[in-house]
Amino acid sequence: MRILNLDSPARIRAEMNKVGASPPGVSLMAPKASFRTVKAEGLNFAAANIIKQEMLARGGEVVTSRAVYSSKESDSDVLILGTLRQFENLIKKLRMQPFKSLQAIATELEHALT
Repeated sequence: MRILNLDSPARIRAEMNKVGASPPGVSLMAPKASFRTVKAEGLNFAAANIIKQEMLARGGEVVTSRAVYSSKESDSDVLILGTLRQFENLIKKLRMQPFKSLQAIATELEHALT
């Protein structure tokens, strides 16, 4: 057993190919193996909570300030933690929200991840 530091999509795909995964399997699984941490700065209380709920629903995590966690309305920087697949699903969900600020955050997230 050993831990691999697969810090790029190319390295993830290379390791999957080494174990003999099929090309369609590699395409499906590679986004699940690529973990990212994204920092969003100055999110309002509502946006931080919605993003946290939505990312948790996808198996990821969001780190917020204690003030947001304890339901005190304030702005917060947040760390969004997850796989590329979880981020892709989060972005789709944020685009469906009626709040323009969350739709803008979805676009910023997409740009940050590319």
